[in-house]
This record gives sequence, structure tokens and C-alpha cells, in this order.
Amino acid sequence: MHIFITGGVGTGKTTLLERLVRFAGGTRYGFVTERVAGKPNNSVYIHPYGAENREYSDKNRVGFARVGWFETNEEVFENRAKELLGRIPPGSLAVMDELGYMESRAPGFCRIIQDFLDGPYTVIGVIKPKDTEFLNAVRAHPNVCILKLSEDDREGAFRKGAALLKDFIKERVPDCVNIRRAELVISGEITTDGADIKF
Repeated sequence: MHIFITGGVGTGKTTLLERLVRFAGGTRYGFVTERVAGKPNNSVYIHPYGAENREYSDKNRVGFARVGWFETNEEVFENRAKELLGRIPPGSLAVMDELGYMESRAPGFCRIIQDFLDGPYTVIGVIKPKDTEFLNAVRAHPNVCILKLSEDDREGAFRKGAALLKDFIKERVPDCVNIRRAELVISGEITTDGADIKF
């Protein structure tokens, strides 16, 4: 099962992703893209998820993004996706933050993502509410669940996402105490951002 969060600007998509990742626990893999306004033409970079020291160079610059204008470096997108996703052990949790219009313009990257979704992994990601062939294919994937986020139901969205992750947690850590705590979070009986759930 894969979970992709979608919603408008400022609804807290990445914040919800981080909460769900903490809730799931364990080693985190995957990638995050970052637009840096201070770099030439609003450069966009791809980083390993959770990297403490981020690199900003041509090796991981996947393109440029200004209002109404995009330029995509397809080769960097494809090479970095192979590197970051290719080393993930089967059965692991992978983060994809995020999939959007720029990613849709890199065919090699799109193929890697679609193949990964067919594999033995659990993905938590963010997907922009855009209409492209690639994004529509991700949303239509039989193993993908779309979690719609709005500003007035953030806690409900977290509980829905946590419920979807319960089987992943059970497979990884068959600990009845931790599973019971997870169930209490899902039911809303206790409130937590997941940080104090130890797996």
C-alpha cells in the first residue's frame, strides 16, 4: 500500500507526511525536492530524504522553476532517482516529496517511479493536484491510496493515514504494546504526532 497526500498550497502536506513517517518508525529512505529562490532561476534540487547536509550543485539540480516557466534536467532526475531508490531494501518505507509538474516532464524518472510502485515497498509521498499523464497514472495505480488534506481536517487525515500504515507496522514489529498504542492514535483516543511512539 502506498499513500500519497494531496491538497492546496499551505494545507500542510509535508507536515502530514513527516507525522506519518514518524508514526511508521524505522529507517527512512527516498527523496525530497527543494526549490531555492536564492539560486539562479529558482533552482530545484533533489536530496536524499532525511539528509542532514544537503548538496547544491549541478549533480543534483533537476531544473529551474519560476512562475509560469519550468526547465527540467531529465538526466539528473533519472540518475538521482536510480541512485536514491535503487538502494532501498525490499519491505522498506520510502518517501517521495514531491511528485508534480516538473517531475512529469522527465520520462525516465516517471518510469522509475512507476516501476517502484509495483515493487515490494511502502511509499508515503506528496502529489500535486495537477493533471498530467504521469500524475494521473500514479493516482490510478492499484496500490495507491490518495489522502486529501484540507486545513480544517488535518487530524482526521493523520488518523486515516495512520490506519493505512498499521499493517506495515505489524509486519515490521510484531509488538502488541506498540500496536495497541498505534490503534489508540488511529481511534483518536490519544493524541500524538507520532514522535513518542517507539518501534
